[in-house]
Amino acid sequence: MNAVPTVYLRSVMPNVKKYLDDQIVVSLTKGIEVETGLRASQILEEELDGKYHSIAVLSGPNLAKEVAKEILPRL
Repeated sequence: MNAVPTVYLRSVMPNVKKYLDDQIVVSLTKGIEVETGLRASQILEEELDGKYHSIAVLSGPNLAKEVAKEILPRL
């Protein structure tokens, strides 16, 4: 499982992927990467070099004030 904040995901994955074999990678990370607009699952695909095609996302309700006010991040 991956619960690294989106802002650190790219820098952490090179250290993590050397320990992965053929596991299903489950992302618990919410948000998007500001520079690219990519979701965590898309970042994982890139950083895992497409080798680990089994990426799952666990999500739930988001009760953030920004969502309620329909405020979207600037890309």
